[in-house]
Amino acid sequence: MKGPYDKIPFFRFDEEAAAEFLAWRSGLEVRLRSDSLSPALEGHLAKYRKLVPALALIDHLAEGGNGGVGKEALLRALAMAEYLETHARRLYGATDTIDIIAAEAILAHIRRGALKDGFTARDVHQSGWSKLTDREHVQRGLDLLAELDHLAAVTEKSNYGGRPKVSYRIHPANGGRP
Repeated sequence: MKGPYDKIPFFRFDEEAAAEFLAWRSGLEVRLRSDSLSPALEGHLAKYRKLVPALALIDHLAEGGNGGVGKEALLRALAMAEYLETHARRLYGATDTIDIIAAEAILAHIRRGALKDGFTARDVHQSGWSKLTDREHVQRGLDLLAELDHLAAVTEKSNYGGRPKVSYRIHPANGGRP
């Protein structure tokens, strides 16, 4: 579409498609704010706000449409977004698996007594234990254990203005053993 004063043509949803898009978008916003999604998946799905209209426009133009982007093009875009979300869930679910594997390995070393109250991420990483050789995986495992209240992260400021030291306390409700 191009109005009499517009230099660049533009496209909008027609009324029926606009209503359908707004209903879908409000459902997406509720899901994004529900705290039920991992931060990574939440960030990914937030991009669907732009992806769905873009896919609808591409479909509309590929079908030779002119005028407003219709409901059919929008429904095809929503179906594609739903399909892409299934792949995203599998992909981001795999990263959650890494967190769980690292957390389970850390718990096993705590139970064996290899990690004592007040240990650091460096203590875990430097030990060279199986499944705990990557610094990022170790940190993600520790973060998960802290989130689940198996550990408490304690931050101590440096006396020399350097980076603060983070140590981990084993949750006392578990008798020092998660």
